Order: sequence, then structure tokens, then C-alpha cells
Amino acid sequence: RFLRRIRTRFVEREAIAALPEPLHGYNPYQPGMVLFGLPSALFGVHWWTDARLYFALAAAACLIAAAGLLRGLAGKGPLLRAFQASVIFPVCALTFTTGGDDMPVAGLMVLALAFAARKRHLAAGLAIGAAGALKLFAWPVAVVLAFRVWKGADAPGALRRSLLGFAAPVAATMLPILL
Repeated sequence: RFLRRIRTRFVEREAIAALPEPLHGYNPYQPGMVLFGLPSALFGVHWWTDARLYFALAAAACLIAAAGLLRGLAGKGPLLRAFQASVIFPVCALTFTTGGDDMPVAGLMVLALAFAARKRHLAAGLAIGAAGALKLFAWPVAVVLAFRVWKGADAPGALRRSLLGFAAPVAATMLPILL
């Protein structure tokens, strides 16, 4: 009612349908997301070929790996709170329970940050690159991660290794589509 009262032009369905085509054609999914649909494409539709199952498994594997990487850096309390924020926080818990396709992307982003905390810059770049190959919302995290590596790098070439790691999975999934 409030929007109608202030006469916002995108309230009515007809106004939204009249938007130019580029807005309708927006697709947040990158080519890497196809991997989660392969079991269903290869073996048919079964409970064990549902992409949501693989979304959850990939996210769980990334979070477990990140917890293992961070085990020596943080005490039990901070590590537990980080895990709770990743999984139990209401927004994240909703994503996990509804089987959202954001789960593996979020898991890979957490894993990338854990690798960066351990100064394993190539692995951090590969993890955030894999996330970027799945969905666009990982790209801003890649920029933040690159700045973190650039400002906190103690080894020469750390930023180069991180960017190379990012570029590898993105190029592997984007180039076949672009060519």
C-alpha cells in the first residue's frame, strides 16, 4: 500500500513486464553451476541425483575443510562462533534447510578466506575462483580477498598466485562459452 501511495512505477505487474529485455535476461548463474546438474543428467531423476543434495555436500565439505584450516589459528570459542555464524545464523540456516544453490558458493568463500588466513594464496584463489565460476555474488568477495592478500602479503608474488588461482577455474568454465 505504501508503494502504491507514493506511486512507484514498478509496483504493478504490467510495469515490471514492460522493463527492457536486458533486465529480464539477467542470470546470476555461471557455467560452473552445471556440475551440480550432471548426476541428474547422466543417471535420471532420483533422490540421489538431486542437485540440492550435492549443494549441501559441497558446502559441508568446504566448511569442514575451513574449520580444519583454522583450527590452530583460533581458539575453540572463536572457531565455534564462526561455524555457528556460517550454518546456524538464521539467514544461513534458511539457505541450508531450503537447499539453496548459494550453499556451495558460500562454503567456497569461507574456504577461500580460511586459506588466505593460512597464507596459502594459490589455494585461496582457486577456492574463490571456483565460487566465482558458480555464481556472480562471489566476485565481490574475490576483490576483497585480493586486497587482503595485497595489503597483508609477506611473500613476493602472493597477489600474483592468488589472482592466478582465481583466474584458472573462471577461465576453465567461461572460455568454452565465450568461444
